[in-house]
Amino acid sequence: MQFHSFTFFAFLAVVLGLHYALPRAARRHLLLVASYVFYGAWDWRFLLLIALSTAIDFVAALRIEAAREPATRRRWLVLSLLLNLGVLGFFKYTNFFLASFCALTGADPTQWLLPIVLPVGISFFTFQSMSYTIDVYRRQIAARRSLVDFALFVAFFPQLVAGPIVKAIEFFPGYDRWRAPGDADLQRAAMLVLVGLVQKSVLADNLAPVVDGYFGDQWQPGWLAAATATTAFGLQIYFDFAGYSNIAIGVALLFGYRFPVNFRTPYLAGSVAEFWNRWHISLSTWLRDYLYIPLGGNRGGVSRTQRNLMLTMLLGGLWHGASWNFVLWGGLHGLYLAAHRAHRFWLHPRLGPRVVASLPYRAAAWLLTLAAVGFAWVFFRCVRLDDGLRTAGELLLPARLGESVLSTPWLLVIAGTLAIAWLADRWQLFARIDGAHWGWRGAVFAALWLVLTVFAATDSQVAFLYFQF
Repeated sequence: MQFHSFTFFAFLAVVLGLHYALPRAARRHLLLVASYVFYGAWDWRFLLLIALSTAIDFVAALRIEAAREPATRRRWLVLSLLLNLGVLGFFKYTNFFLASFCALTGADPTQWLLPIVLPVGISFFTFQSMSYTIDVYRRQIAARRSLVDFALFVAFFPQLVAGPIVKAIEFFPGYDRWRAPGDADLQRAAMLVLVGLVQKSVLADNLAPVVDGYFGDQWQPGWLAAATATTAFGLQIYFDFAGYSNIAIGVALLFGYRFPVNFRTPYLAGSVAEFWNRWHISLSTWLRDYLYIPLGGNRGGVSRTQRNLMLTMLLGGLWHGASWNFVLWGGLHGLYLAAHRAHRFWLHPRLGPRVVASLPYRAAAWLLTLAAVGFAWVFFRCVRLDDGLRTAGELLLPARLGESVLSTPWLLVIAGTLAIAWLADRWQLFARIDGAHWGWRGAVFAALWLVLTVFAATDSQVAFLYFQF
């Protein structure tokens, strides 16, 4: 079920109605059944996979908490991590490594590659489930005694397929002290869902033909074509994924579950480090808490910090997809973050606070960040490495200027969305709308609904981009 389909909203209406009609004790069972129905609608066979992941970590966490010897606790944690990563690795990376082997040896890929179907959302629910056993091991949260509680945490349908990745220490406090959403919560939820639908159906899906054309069979030489196509993709993936996240957070709030923000105007960042504090926040914090810090974080000097940053981003790139393009994308961000940590680019502290705070410097830092992030997007979008290198070459060493793949109306829309993002970031625009008179809120709802009905893409079943991860 796509979040922007009639089927999903019919499903949501039924589940919401039953949720508030049933006694509180029965609601968790309803949500668990609804979540499994939602996931099973993609492919019922994958229900066995999510049930296996749930069972592994439920038992492992109980054993970790009950064990008295540190070595026993570590063994159960390692077993949980190996089983989870083993399942993820089999489905996601088996054919990647087999294809790489064939490329190196000249073997026939058709004789080696396996008919493996990647389960929807496996990267997300695996990371979410793993965070639970790690937090129990760290004694940051108690192991759950109820399998239903834990199974709902893993499979809760609003964020099951593409996040945000909600950690156990974020989910269970609100779950245990659940309270019904008030009028302000319901208004906020409706706004989030409507904004998410506009981001997805109006902006992302209308940008898709432009992006798919350039990176498909309509590629054209020239710096301007490469730059505008890359800009279009950067906006498409942002609106697509931020749209999904807003709908997920809004739907969860309708049921009384409050999830953290996953995007915070990332394209206003003045450095790549700030970009990752604003982009896919649930993943960046997961990588920080469960990978970067255990590797050593920023302890041990600059060189070790840079090594840890590089390893974290390389693995973060590989998490996104089984392709050397994603590894290269992660490596580029690792280099950016290492350069930022070394204070050689972006907000150099020795320049002094007055220079750093000046408008020309901040504008230069912003443009540099956009250029760096945009250049890395080339490898994220291109399916083949040689296509990525070809487009990167047009950006770095163009033979001619070329023509823009974005029309003038699109450039105006981009300028407008940047202005709205700036207002939202600087003046807390959405918080002001929440606190405004009901008439102003109604006008905003009506305007968004009008934009959605008039400008939504004709193909309403374009899948969310992050479903493939």
